[in-house]
Amino acid sequence: MTVTCDICKATSDLEETFFKKRKTFRLKITTYCPVCWQKKRASSISSYFGWGIFLLIGIAFVVQDPQEGWLFLNLFFAGLTTLLMIIPHELGHAFAAKWLGNQVFRIVLGNGRILKTGKMFGFAYEIRQFPFLGLTYCFSKSSRWYRLKRFSIVVAGPVANLCFFLLALRIPQSDNLIHSLTRSPSPAGWLILANGWILAVNLLPYRLNLPDGKIPNDGLSLLMMPFLPKRAIEEILPLYYVFEGFEFLRNQKYAKAKSSYLQGLARHSEYPLLRNGLGVVQLEMGEVEEARTIFAQLLDQSDATNKLFHALLQNNLAYAHLLVDRQGLLEEADNLSAEAFRSFPWLPSITNTRAIVLVESGELDKGIALLKQAMEESEEFRGKAVNAAYLAIAEARKGKQESAKQYLVMARQFDENCPWIQEAQKELLHMPSPAN
Repeated sequence: MTVTCDICKATSDLEETFFKKRKTFRLKITTYCPVCWQKKRASSISSYFGWGIFLLIGIAFVVQDPQEGWLFLNLFFAGLTTLLMIIPHELGHAFAAKWLGNQVFRIVLGNGRILKTGKMFGFAYEIRQFPFLGLTYCFSKSSRWYRLKRFSIVVAGPVANLCFFLLALRIPQSDNLIHSLTRSPSPAGWLILANGWILAVNLLPYRLNLPDGKIPNDGLSLLMMPFLPKRAIEEILPLYYVFEGFEFLRNQKYAKAKSSYLQGLARHSEYPLLRNGLGVVQLEMGEVEEARTIFAQLLDQSDATNKLFHALLQNNLAYAHLLVDRQGLLEEADNLSAEAFRSFPWLPSITNTRAIVLVESGELDKGIALLKQAMEESEEFRGKAVNAAYLAIAEARKGKQESAKQYLVMARQFDENCPWIQEAQKELLHMPSPAN
């Protein structure tokens, strides 16, 4: 059964991946794709705090009724403090992980589009569009004392907030919290409310709904960790190499990424994510036939129960086919990319491959529309460069020389090493006369 997102109009044949919600006091049920659902949840959290309302009411009342005015203003600043207190929470996880011998790959603050990247206390971080969430990606190669170490890493986040909470209680202003919140700016109140809220949200056990799936929060992780089966631990350990290879890959350190995946496969020879990662690196290094073999083998072995991974394998094999100048592969790439796109049309990489197949099949207008969509949604410059370069190819085939040149310049700006730039240059050299 095909289902359509009421917000972005994306359609999919996987109804179970969509979210449905009835609006308050209305009979209509709104259907959301995973990406639009995350945006709505982020927006709902903002509304729940009512920060904008608190600020407006506080400003309006602070002159006429200072008691109510300062209460709302302090609630507003407590909300902002909550965002700041996510940082020590995640740093608590990160420092504990490093001390216990784990590799900290990245701290992610928020979800949605990446706004800023950098390093903080030696840890790589990302700040994203909706800053109501924090995740620390850290993994270990060893299973020795795994449960105890992981428990300590998880509990370190709430402990950091507990320290700030207790510190705030020692501020003289906190002796009469209600009085301070209704009389003047109350930094002690901001810290108490913010850290108290984060502790409650993190220690109440539940699962977080993310576009990549559901993951346990700190509270649920702490309950589960002492009883984690040995088999589950063995399935987690390869993720060290998966994330290490991915970090090298996203920084275009392909030789190191390949080495990392090969090291992981030496210890976990049949782990599908490692084999897939190796195939992706081989594509970037020009080892296309080797990559095609890996993707084809993984796809044959996939039972499609993990629908996202199955679709990614279809997408990767289709993309690998496109890199091989061989008759007969375009039809298979078309079938593979169409099936992946039917299930996950909101993923930029899948949209990109589908768009390239459409262009190569002569459906230029449809391909151009999808390429523009994929370029807008892609977070990595590498992905944007591929889309821009193929937009140049498509526009050149339509005879639009100036437009093609603009997209070619854009592709170079995103990533001058993009493999499709040379193809775009060839198209411009052999393009038909410009359209009127």
